[in-house]
Amino acid sequence: MKKSLLTIVTVLLGMVLNAQVSVWDGTAEPWTNGKGTAEDPYLIENAQQLAYLAQQVNAPNNYTAVPHEIYADTWFTLTTDLDLGGNDGLLWTPIGKYDGINHVQSAFAGHLDGDEHIIHNMHVESPGDKSNLDFGLFGMVSDGSVKNIILDSDCEVNIQYGILSGEVGMAIGGIIGMGYNVDLENCVNRANISADVEYTYLSLSCGGLFGNLYIGSSVKNCHNYGDVYCRGAVYYGSLSPAGIVSRAEGCDILGCSNSGNITGIISDFGIFESGAATGGIVGVARGDCNIEKCSNTGTLLTRDTFGQYDQASACGGILGSSFTLQYTTNIIIKNCYCVANISTITNYADKKFNYAGGIFGATYGYWNEPVQHNITIENCYAAGTITADTIGGIIAHEGWIIYPRSAIVSNSYYSNTIESWNEYGESLSDDYMKSAEFVNVLNTDGIMFTLDENNINNGYPVFAERDLFDVKDNVVDNEITAYPNPTSGLVFINSVDKTNCNAIDIYALDGRLIATHPGIALQDNVIIDMSNLPNGVYLLKASFVDGSKAATRIVKQ
Repeated sequence: MKKSLLTIVTVLLGMVLNAQVSVWDGTAEPWTNGKGTAEDPYLIENAQQLAYLAQQVNAPNNYTAVPHEIYADTWFTLTTDLDLGGNDGLLWTPIGKYDGINHVQSAFAGHLDGDEHIIHNMHVESPGDKSNLDFGLFGMVSDGSVKNIILDSDCEVNIQYGILSGEVGMAIGGIIGMGYNVDLENCVNRANISADVEYTYLSLSCGGLFGNLYIGSSVKNCHNYGDVYCRGAVYYGSLSPAGIVSRAEGCDILGCSNSGNITGIISDFGIFESGAATGGIVGVARGDCNIEKCSNTGTLLTRDTFGQYDQASACGGILGSSFTLQYTTNIIIKNCYCVANISTITNYADKKFNYAGGIFGATYGYWNEPVQHNITIENCYAAGTITADTIGGIIAHEGWIIYPRSAIVSNSYYSNTIESWNEYGESLSDDYMKSAEFVNVLNTDGIMFTLDENNINNGYPVFAERDLFDVKDNVVDNEITAYPNPTSGLVFINSVDKTNCNAIDIYALDGRLIATHPGIALQDNVIIDMSNLPNGVYLLKASFVDGSKAATRIVKQ
C-alpha cells in the first residue's frame, strides 16, 4: 500500500547537510559504543575516536616481513562528519604505515563504513624522515575494507621530500596509500593530491584515491574530482600518477570515474631506469587487472625534459602503462571511455619512448623475461586531443621489447581528430560518435551506453546507469517516483510503504552530490524545487530510517 508523505517545499540548490561536524582537537579517545561485529560495529562518533584508531594501528611492533594486521575481522562505522583540523595547523597521521627506518609495517585489517559521511580539513604531510612512507586517510590497509567515505575539497595530501635513500619508495592516495587484498567501495575524493620527491629508489605512486593496491584488491564505484600532481625521479619501479589507483597489481577496478587533472613530471636527477606513466583511472598495472565501466574526463600529462631513461614515458586515457615482472600480465579494459586532452612530452632524441593513447598508453618491461603480456580492449571509445611523438587512438604501443605480447582490440573507436599511428580501433567522425547509431554500436553487451542528451559529456555517449553509493539508477525495490519528469522546476516525490526518511539527496550522474534535504518526516508528497539547477539528468536518492535506500532519475530542462 502506497503511503503518502508530509508536503515540504524547499529550494535545494546551494544547501548542504546541516549535520553535526566533529572537530578534532589533536587528542585521542576510545570509542564507547558497539561490539565490533558486523551486526553491531564499533561506532566512531567523533574525530578523537578516529585519531584513537590511528594511534592503536600505528603502535610500535616488530613485524618486518609482512604487515602487522590490527583489528582483523573487526567492524567500524562512522556516525558523523569530521573536521580533522588542518586549518588550525593539525596534521593527520595516516591509519597504518610503513616505517622505512626500521622496515616495520602496521596495517588496518578491519572494515570501516563511512556511512557516506564527509571528512573535512584533513592535511597530510611527510614527517620529514622515513618513519612513514604511506600517505592518505589510511597509510596501509591489509585484508580489510573501506567504503562509503568522502574526502572534501578542503582536504589535502602534500608530500615534499628530498632524496629518499635506501631501497624504499612512497605510496600516496587520498583514501589509502598502500593496500593488500582490500575491498574498496563508494569512495569519493574531492581533494588535491601532490608529491614532489627529488629521488626515490623504488616507485613513487600517487593516486587520487589509492596509491598501491596489490593482488586480491577490488575497487568499485569510486570517483575522483581532485587534481593529482606527481614530480620526481625513480630508479627502479615507476612514477605513475592516476585518478583512481596509481599502481594496480592483480586488481579489479569497476564503475569508477575521474574528472581531475593528472600530471606526472620526471625530474632531472641522474640516471632514471624505470618507466613513467599517467593514467585517467590506473597509472601502471601488472598481473591480472580488469578495468570495466570506467571513464575519464580529466586532462592527462606526462612531461620529461631530461630524456636519458631506459623505459617508456606514457599517458593513457584509462590506463597509462602495464609491465611484466616475473609473471604474465593480462589486462582487460571493457566498456570504458575517455573524453579528454592527453599529452606525453619528452626530449628523447630518437622519440621512440614517447607514447600517448586514448585508452591505453604503452607496455614496458625487461629484457629476456619468459612471460607474456596480453591486452584486451572491448567496447571502448576515446575523444579529445592527443599530443605525443607516438599516438594511438586506442593503444599507443603494445610492447617494444622481445618477450611475447599481444593486443586484442574489438568494437573500440576514437575520434578522427586523433592522428593514430597504428590500426588499433576505428576512426570515426565526432558527429557520428555523438549519434544514436553509435550508441547502438557500443551496446553489444547489453545497455551500457546512452545518448548524452543534456551535454554533460560534450555530446559523447555516457553510461546508461551508474552506481551511486550502492544505489543504481534503475532501482526497482523500495521504489520512489518523481513527477513531472522531465521538469522545469517543482518535483513531487512519492514513496512506497515508507513512513520515515532521513534525507533526500540529489546527485549528478558522475557521482557528485549536488544538494540534500535532511530530516524529512514522510506523510504526504515531498515537493522539491529544482528550478535553479542547470539542465541535465539527476539522480534523486531517498535514505530511509530502516537502512534501506531508493532512487529514481529525473531530467531538469
